[in-house]
Amino acid sequence: MSPSKETSSKKIQENNKKSFYFPYFGFVELFFDYTFQLILTILIFISSPVILSSILPFVIYRTFVKYCAKVFRKDLGNILSPRSSTFAADRITESPKVNIVCALILEGELDLKKLQSDFTTHVINNAPKDGKGVNRRYQRLFQYIVNWGGYYFWKDDNSFDLNNHIKSLPSEAQHTEKDLIALQQLYLGRKWAHKRPLWEFVLVPNYIPSYSTTAGKKAITIIIFAICIKSL
Repeated sequence: MSPSKETSSKKIQENNKKSFYFPYFGFVELFFDYTFQLILTILIFISSPVILSSILPFVIYRTFVKYCAKVFRKDLGNILSPRSSTFAADRITESPKVNIVCALILEGELDLKKLQSDFTTHVINNAPKDGKGVNRRYQRLFQYIVNWGGYYFWKDDNSFDLNNHIKSLPSEAQHTEKDLIALQQLYLGRKWAHKRPLWEFVLVPNYIPSYSTTAGKKAITIIIFAICIKSL
């Protein structure tokens, strides 16, 4: 037999083996896949009463506290969601670990009075208020967190002062990227004041990035807030 015929016969045999074993292994893989899913479903079904019985008391107690607050603590707002409560337990007034810090680079100059005026116009005054005159569209910006009955609630800051939340660094100094990085690291661990909303704007004037040598033409607004505001 010639070498070419031997080579072609070997290829035919290999193809026959592949065509024989491929459906077999595909069936085995499919069988184990469905078997695993079936076993997992059975385990979840068996363990669900145990999981339910361990969670149900907490759900009942949370609902009880929620409705008691409406009767005995009418000064409180909504109860925090379970996800927000997890972040609120971060000791935000002592050593927070989950602050969020954002830096916005602005073209041109921006002074503190202008930033406060724009915030008042577009956020405070440009939102519907309830019968008590409370801004409900951005209500988290005017509330802080209190613990009552073992759960966290939002509470309105009746002495809200915008000067406590929108601030500025001295405009005489120039600020570089190293200053920006240092400020961001500082604010990541910022301690929040008692009985004040959990956010702050810090204006950084006269910012000089590495790609520019002109002072006074750029500014930065650093936004800091506790993550429990976001995780509603």
